[in-house]
Amino acid sequence: MARRSRRTFVLAVAGVFGAGIGGAVLVSAATSGTISACVNNQPNAGTLRVTSDPTGFSGSACNNFEHAITLNTAGPPGPAGPAGAPGAAGPTGPTGNLGPAGGASGAGAPASAVATNFIAITSFPMPARHFVEAQLDCPKGDVGQGGTAAMIAPLGVSPAVGNADAGPGITSPSGHPAVGWTGEATNSSSQAASLKLSAICSGPDLNAAHVTRKLDLSRPLRTTKATKP
Repeated sequence: MARRSRRTFVLAVAGVFGAGIGGAVLVSAATSGTISACVNNQPNAGTLRVTSDPTGFSGSACNNFEHAITLNTAGPPGPAGPAGAPGAAGPTGPTGNLGPAGGASGAGAPASAVATNFIAITSFPMPARHFVEAQLDCPKGDVGQGGTAAMIAPLGVSPAVGNADAGPGITSPSGHPAVGWTGEATNSSSQAASLKLSAICSGPDLNAAHVTRKLDLSRPLRTTKATKP
């Protein structure tokens, strides 16, 4: 009887069936995913013979000193490989449609309620050898935030005493007195000078012409007669 031709390839098997199994064996190139083989049962034999069908119906059956086994042609899944490199950036998407128009703008605050600041400046005459006290108040409805006082004389500028002042008869919308600035200075020289006041005003009225200036006091200095020794 003619022998059937079979394609074979070599499979290395080590340490599977005991210390006696090793070397190379012929494996049938079947496509079923399994390999049929016969293992020698004799002591210290440990040989493995590949067959297409160990039952003997379509191939060589296992001998009476062998037992049939079936091996998988594919091993268990291996571990996951490392992550691949990031891909290239995709193309820019198309421009979206224009969104709907926004709502109407809200009404702004009335102009009279917007707080503003300005500096009011005025001067009062100071005769020679006189003490002068004066005040500068912000426009009605404004509030004073501070100020300065100085005596301007031919010999130079000298600091004067300055304090916050409540202007008489001037009230803010909240009912509190509108604060201005008051100053006083003594001109002990024989030349005329001036008392310069400035007030920082905050409120709706920016018109410097609406400030109130008042000369509270201007009196000569007392002179003392020299006494004979």
